[in-house]
Amino acid sequence: MQFREDDLTGPEIRALLERHLEHMAEITPPESIHAMDVDRLGGPDVTFWSVWDDDALLGCGALREIDATTGEVKSMRTVDEARGRGVGRATLDHLLAVARERGYTRIVLETGSAEAFAPARRLYERAGFEPRGPYPPYEDDPNLFFMELSLSAPTSPLRQALKWGERLLFVVLLLFLFNRAGPQFGTLLGVGPDLGRAPAYSFQAIDGTPIDSEALLGQVVVLNFWATWCGPCKLEMPALQSLHEDRAGDGVAVVGLATDVARADVAPFLEEREISYPIGYADGSHQRAFGGVRMIPTTYIIDRSGVIRHKVIGYFAPPAMRAAVNRLLNEDAPGS
Repeated sequence: MQFREDDLTGPEIRALLERHLEHMAEITPPESIHAMDVDRLGGPDVTFWSVWDDDALLGCGALREIDATTGEVKSMRTVDEARGRGVGRATLDHLLAVARERGYTRIVLETGSAEAFAPARRLYERAGFEPRGPYPPYEDDPNLFFMELSLSAPTSPLRQALKWGERLLFVVLLLFLFNRAGPQFGTLLGVGPDLGRAPAYSFQAIDGTPIDSEALLGQVVVLNFWATWCGPCKLEMPALQSLHEDRAGDGVAVVGLATDVARADVAPFLEEREISYPIGYADGSHQRAFGGVRMIPTTYIIDRSGVIRHKVIGYFAPPAMRAAVNRLLNEDAPGS
């Protein structure tokens, strides 16, 4: 491709610009059209290039100088027959190279916000442009979309890869937080997925108390898988103990299953912290029965009918825990 600084007198380029203005009129309200005509493109503040493949016109683009440090991309257009050949990106790269030679520190542009302009917005985004607000002489307009690129450093492929890596990391972080916080809000508000009936389970607590799921029917059960080495487990244990002390007489059963391999550590740990709700040792059958407890703490809240109403992985915020238990206590008991 050859880029020629153009005086706008050739019939091919005039026909392309005429088609460009016609197309803008087809997809943009009149009050939102800011495409330059031939006379404006010939102004002293605008440099215009046509793009050629030997004698075949491929497209065009222009650079308007706003001030000594800022340029504006204008009149980007590819002939219909050359679409898909990378003419738009090559033209944009040429304009950015010239902008750097001139010492510009930023490039701005306005394009459309409609779906018809989506390919153009993607082109600019891939080149490193980011959304921004309107700049003079433009005003806020829902039909327009403004973008800016900083030229303080070249936009290298590595920089682009790092930018996309940051975006991917941000999405992963949001998903992680939603995965953790979502069940907390569910318990607080009383919403969540259908988790089905709790499996049958039984164990003997460290103090000798027998615990059996059938015997717990009619009570709201808070079943907590935990370990002595688990930081979040230690943080939530006072809330579990407080719930046990406050609501055991109201039909709430707080029970725990320790997943520690070194079982000898569990009893001294509980005694030191004055934990009195029944806790036993989790074996493989308990964890398999609940679908595989892969992370701890994991807490299940089971209603008086034996249905799992909430499952929270990680630290269980006391207000959410209390809200769920209180709500289930206020539901009608089975058979009532």
